[in-house]
Amino acid sequence: MVINEIDAAKPSTLLGLNEFFDTGTVVITETGEVIHAKRGFQVHATCNSKFLDDPTDAFAGTRGQNASVLRRFFSMVYDSPTEDQEADFIQSLYPDLDAGVVKKKATFVVALRDAGRTPTKIGNQNVQLSRTFCRSMVIDWLYLESTFGYMLNRGVSPGLYALGPVLTNLMPDHEKEAVKALYETILV
Repeated sequence: MVINEIDAAKPSTLLGLNEFFDTGTVVITETGEVIHAKRGFQVHATCNSKFLDDPTDAFAGTRGQNASVLRRFFSMVYDSPTEDQEADFIQSLYPDLDAGVVKKKATFVVALRDAGRTPTKIGNQNVQLSRTFCRSMVIDWLYLESTFGYMLNRGVSPGLYALGPVLTNLMPDHEKEAVKALYETILV
């Protein structure tokens, strides 16, 4: 079983899972039915906040959880993909795309993520982006870029335009300009 974004749950709700974690049984209160997990059953959970307060509000609605729940999980931290991993992923989605173009897109994606973690010199300013560029956003960006290909005839960059609905339309103007500068530095 996977509990996605577990840090968005109410702590009191998750406390109800402790018996299940410990005994492997759940009682459906409405029917009285008892469900027994089979041997080897596992519960995996994802979260972005590490159960810490998020001063950036990038993960609004997340909260810490009861220590008795957290101790029933092993915690793992995964880094964002490297440029090579990102390039492999992009190439797997678009196998006909030129390897040089794929490499530039991967470099851009990693640079955007880095600019979301720490202040980064972009153009003539230091900027820390308020939004991250997660894997699903990369997929959406690449898809929209291919969808907006017709805009090239109008003198509009499909890749830059596609960043709007995926990322930059919800950013302050100075961040939009920083993303545009980064795009033009790496991809143009």
